[in-house]
Parts: sequence; structure tokens; C-alpha cells
Amino acid sequence: MKWVLNPGSIKPIIFTLIIGAIIGGAVSIAYRVSLAVWNGFYPLLTREPQLFLIFALMALLISSLLVRLFLRKKAEDSFETFLEYYHLSPEKLRLRDALVYSLASLGAFMFGAPVGPEGASVLMGAGISSWFKRKFAINMTYQVMLLTGLAAGFSAVFKTPLSGFLLALELPYKRDLEKEPFIAAAIASAAAYLVSFFLNTPSIINVAFTLPQLNVGLILLTILFGFIVGGLSIAFVKLYQLFGRLSTLLVSKASLPLLVLIGGLILGTLGYLEPLSIGPGLNLISITIAGGLALTSIIIILLFKSFAVITTLNFGGTGGTFLPAIEMGMLIGAAFGLLFSPIYVPFFALLGMGAAASGVNKVVLAPIAFVAEIVGSNAIIPVLLASIIAYFVSNNFSIYPVQGTSKREHEGLALERFYRRAISMDPHIMLNRRVKDVMTRNPLAVESGSSVRDTRKLLEEKSIRVIPLIAEGGLFFGYTTLEDLSALPTSAYDRPLYTLAIKKGLIFTEDAALEEVIQTMTEKNEDHIFVINSTGQLVGIVANIDLIRMLMNVVAS
Repeated sequence: MKWVLNPGSIKPIIFTLIIGAIIGGAVSIAYRVSLAVWNGFYPLLTREPQLFLIFALMALLISSLLVRLFLRKKAEDSFETFLEYYHLSPEKLRLRDALVYSLASLGAFMFGAPVGPEGASVLMGAGISSWFKRKFAINMTYQVMLLTGLAAGFSAVFKTPLSGFLLALELPYKRDLEKEPFIAAAIASAAAYLVSFFLNTPSIINVAFTLPQLNVGLILLTILFGFIVGGLSIAFVKLYQLFGRLSTLLVSKASLPLLVLIGGLILGTLGYLEPLSIGPGLNLISITIAGGLALTSIIIILLFKSFAVITTLNFGGTGGTFLPAIEMGMLIGAAFGLLFSPIYVPFFALLGMGAAASGVNKVVLAPIAFVAEIVGSNAIIPVLLASIIAYFVSNNFSIYPVQGTSKREHEGLALERFYRRAISMDPHIMLNRRVKDVMTRNPLAVESGSSVRDTRKLLEEKSIRVIPLIAEGGLFFGYTTLEDLSALPTSAYDRPLYTLAIKKGLIFTEDAALEEVIQTMTEKNEDHIFVINSTGQLVGIVANIDLIRMLMNVVAS
């Protein structure tokens, strides 16, 4: 960490409190105004549902045009925008850029796009905290400042300080925590919450309900439900990615205005057919948890809302996906509960909130805390169980391409960042690039029967740390490293390598796609792959640095 709680760290603590309070005030006011505008429009839309077509088009137009005109970028999910800045260029998020993104998100929100206000709030918070970093030279990195702003913005808009704090630690990586902003995010989140509380920011649930007594049967149903939500999360992410590819193709073949027009027509039609599938959905949450919807209605709204969210974020709109995931999970839970008894609707609706947010957004602690903060801790154990299951069932599927797999240092992290930057510039930039284009042919290797002593000496002479092992006929056997051999006792120096715990390594053929190789290396946290031919003989090797050089050339060109 860059600073800790000690007498010499009073300045960053004071600045963090101020930053959190300012973000809390700005987010609370922006949210109240935008929600009031939407609440003013909604009665008109329910009386004249054909107006949904106009409002949907306006939502996408405002969102898309603001981002395109002022930033010359494509509007997208707000968390994805945040992650792009965080991983690729954290120092480049200016207050002006953050405000443009926030206004674009609020514009979509006010005109009925099914996005969450957290999209605007986290970018507003990140922009404000980044501005403070520049203005006052605060002794924290830009990454820490961005996550501090995210925590405060999320906490303020939902009045959930614990989940805002946890989200800041979880969001950057699917399988890891970013621990550096721990203190700063906690302080800013608490300060933003206090301001939001005193300004009486609206809560997302305003209905009383009773949860059934927990028993063995409900625990078993909770486990089953977690698997179901995990599977549905994968389906949602795949559909989201499909729409993303379609929108990219449409823009390349036609134009952005046509993309927005098609998106507006789809979104408006869904709103016309089912008004509850459009808008921020706060009334939908209260109605569903209160048990006011029939099973058929729940299924229709769930399908329409899922398509509405996917359409909005791929056809010109921007905003948050945490609240939409909460709402979709709630609908899944309500439907699941109705299959057994109406008294189970609130119980499984709450479980669905946590589980779907975990599966779709690839965070697990924040959704659990979120549910506990908005409804109390009575359901914390089953929500925890369902969310963890959904999180692991959905595996590495995420709607955020830039979200890292795990926190790595040096070359591993550099590889992932250069790769994400390359595909953010052009999703097809890695097309037709193969392993044979970058591999080192006929790499230095040793026979598996070589001694530890001779192999270690060879590594030191050649100044390399990784050496592949081959068996009879040149067949790839595995690999070892200088670190592994140096850790052995001197009594093992005369042993043959094959008697040791040899690493298996990642194996690919010459014609394997580089995109697949990079994704596998980042997911498995490996820094080398080994290339074999059709008979299993070692013919090449690719290191992290080889891929980084290639990606640097791609980005530069």
C-alpha cells in the first residue's frame, strides 16, 4: 500500500474523506434528479405505450451521441469503460471524460433504458477522485484513486457502503482481489454513504416481506438454484457477446445511426409489449418481492428485460449492469419460488439477486453484502451459498472483456493489458494470427534423462530460466525451471530429471490461434507455451515476452 493509518498519513485520510463526501453529494443529487425525471415520464408511457418507441430511441441517441461527439468513442457498459481505464490507462481518465460518460448514462436512464444508475455513479466517482489526484498530488496511484471513486459512487447511489467497498476490491479481476485500495475505498465509501443517508437518497426496495424459516429442504433447493442461475448467467453472457459481435458488424457494414435506430426499435417494441421490462426497475423490484406477479408474467418480463439490457448496451446505450443483473436474478428467483409455493417468492428472489450479480459481473462478495445491506442479514447464509455456486458455475464467463483473470506482476500483467488494449481497438485484430508467427523454432531442450547438475549448469550458462524436456524421438516430456532446480538439495543433483516432479506445460500446435493461446496463458497464469507437431515432437516455444513484442507492434500500428 502507498499509505497506512499512522500519524504521517493524515493528509491522504483527510483527502479521502473529502473525496468520498463530494462524490456522495454529487451522485445523490444526480440520481435523485434523473429518477424524478423518469418517474415523471413513466405514467405518460403507461397511458400511451406507443411512446416507448420514441423514448427508447431518445435514450440510445442521447447516450451514443454524447460519447461519440465529445469522446469519439463507442458507448458501452459503464463498468467495462471503467475497467478499460483501470487496466489500460488509469492516468488518462479526466474529469471531463468521466462527466460525459456519466451524463450519457443518466440520459439513457432518464428516458427508460434498462440500465442501473451505478453506471453513472462509479464513473463520476472515478473522475472526481482522479481529478483530486492531479490537483493535490495525493500519494496514491491512479488505480487506487479510481477504485476509491468507484467505491464511493456505488455506496452513495445505493446507500450500501460495505458492498461499494467490496466491489472496489473485486471488480478488477475475476479470480483475485485488488488489496491496495483497501483503506482508501473503505473510508471513501463510508463518507459517501453518510452524505447519501443525510440527503435521503431513495432506496431500491420499499416493501415489507417475511422470509420462511430455513431448513434442510430449503438449503438443498438453494444449492440447486445456485447451479441454475450459474448456467443462466453463462447463457446471458454468451448472448451479450453475440449481440456485441452483431453490433460491430453492423457498424462496419452500415453506420452508427442505423445501429442506434435498430436498437431503439427493438427496445421500444419490448417496452410497448411489456412496460415493466423497461426503465430502472425499482417498481418492478417491489412488485416482484411482494408476490404481485404471476409465473407467466415473470417469465415474459425476464426474457424481455434480458433482451432489453443486451440491446441497450450493444446498440448505442451506456449504463450500469449491476442493478439489471440484480433484477434479472430476482425474476429467476421469483419464478423458481412460485414453482413450490408463493411464500417462497421473496426468499428465492433475494437469492437470485446475489447469485445473478455474482454470475454475470464476476464478483461474489459485493452482491452478498448488497442483499444483506438492503434487506437485513436474515437471508445471508442462503444468499452466500447460492451466490458462490453461481459464481463458480459461470466460471470465467464475463460481460467485461477487459476484466483480468487474476492479479499478476510484470510480464504476465503486461501481456494481458496489451492484449486487452489491442482487442479494444479492433475486436478482429488477432484474426488469422497463429503460433507459428511468433514461436522460437528448434528451441534449446534437454533429454529427460539428463542430470539435475548438468541441466542447472546449462541454464546458468545460457542465462535462461525455463527449459523443455524431451523423451526418446524428440517427444515433448514437460519442462522445468532454474528456480525448481535451485530449490533441490545437493543430494538430488545426480538424479535424472524424469524422477522429479516435472511440470506438464501448455501445449499447442503451430496452427493454433494466438488469441486462444493468450487467453489460456492469462487464465492459467503461465508464461510459456510449448509447440508440438502432429506426432508430439517439440518444434517450438513461445514466451510471454514474444507475445508482448508482437502486441506492442499491433498496438503501435
